[in-house]
Amino acid sequence: MATSVNHGVQAPNAFEATGDAQQVSLKWTTWIEEFEAYADSIGLFDMTEDSTKQQRRALLLYTAGREVKTIFKQLPEASTAKEYKKAVDALNKHFKTKTNPIFLRHKFRQIHQGKDESISKYVIRLREATVGCEFTDNDIQIRDQVNEHYTSDKLRRKLLEKGETLTIAQILTEAALQETVSQQIAQMKQEASQVHAVQDRGNTHKAQQKGECYRCGSHDHYGKSPQCPARGKTCHNCNGADHYATKCRSKKKEGGDGKRDSRPHNKRKTRFRNNSRVRQLEAETDTSESDTE
Repeated sequence: MATSVNHGVQAPNAFEATGDAQQVSLKWTTWIEEFEAYADSIGLFDMTEDSTKQQRRALLLYTAGREVKTIFKQLPEASTAKEYKKAVDALNKHFKTKTNPIFLRHKFRQIHQGKDESISKYVIRLREATVGCEFTDNDIQIRDQVNEHYTSDKLRRKLLEKGETLTIAQILTEAALQETVSQQIAQMKQEASQVHAVQDRGNTHKAQQKGECYRCGSHDHYGKSPQCPARGKTCHNCNGADHYATKCRSKKKEGGDGKRDSRPHNKRKTRFRNNSRVRQLEAETDTSESDTE
């Protein structure tokens, strides 16, 4: 958590000595630079005054945090480091280690832009990583690293067209413009997809409100629709065309052999034959009686 704000300027966060010796050394170098800029901004820059030296030393130990203050008390120089410069020299001696520029430059080359990382944050990470690299020109190295590993091929092509005249400021301007446009396009696509989703739900609701197709039973269309899946199909109930058996209007077949029950028809045929025989016998009887007379 940041310490209190003086004169509208926010102090740096307390120093955290985490990581290996190399990382702690780099962190301390960055932190002390931020602190000195902060101390200057609030008016503690006249190092010719003894009171200013003492105030700046006190502010240093307070801002750095409890951990640094405890470490400082244990240093051999603590008893004599009553002024700011001596206190900084003692802490530098404790936290700073001899760096290996070759290794640090190797680590710098491994820094790639994160998937959702903006160009401005990427450049800040690269600038922080130049500490200890002993580059002749940090901006040139940062520029080349951005060109090498920036995630947008379109912007990389545009930056390469500028050649050696390309500056960090131009990179930030061009990248910020492209990132803004990309975000706007993504938002427009999202809004369009949401509109289409609403329309699709409306179409589905309308389809559900339609009557049932008399050919297949679907609610998505009517019987006249050429897209009806029952068109061209043969009904297994009546052997008719263009409808399913489930929607067949003919009387359903009975029995397992698929033939209609013919017993009522046979009974009628038998009664008809019996009646004909009776009439024939009656006619023969009448003829016999006539001959006798």
